[in-house]
Amino acid sequence: MKKIVATIVVLAAVIVLGSCGGATSASKSETQKLAEKSVKCLQDKDYKGYVDLLYFDEADQADPEKLAQNKEQLTQLLTEKADASAQKGEADKMVTDYAFVSEEVNEDEATVRMAITDGANKTDTTDVKLRKDINGDWKVVMNK
Repeated sequence: MKKIVATIVVLAAVIVLGSCGGATSASKSETQKLAEKSVKCLQDKDYKGYVDLLYFDEADQADPEKLAQNKEQLTQLLTEKADASAQKGEADKMVTDYAFVSEEVNEDEATVRMAITDGANKTDTTDVKLRKDINGDWKVVMNK
């Protein structure tokens, strides 16, 4: 009888421990990682890193020289805008925290909803739009 009880206890422990592993080992999707990385770049003021994650149209993608030039110009523009905001004392508009909410993925496009908290401790949800480039890699579509 003791062996049966011991076996049942061991099996129950294995089942409980096994079910815990699934929740903690669940990995993030590629689109979720990219959306989080893009927000992290903005939070860290890594505008070059952010621009490297952006989707550019096929004409730009096909011309590496033009693509590099466009990326450089956009990086400078984002840096200048951030510097201007900092000088105006608009630190409350900067990203202080973010969290994944949900995602919707289609074949070549995806939308990742993120909760973004700013310096004023205000949290809003925003959609990070993603699209596959000509190489099949996910990229962030910059809002216009």
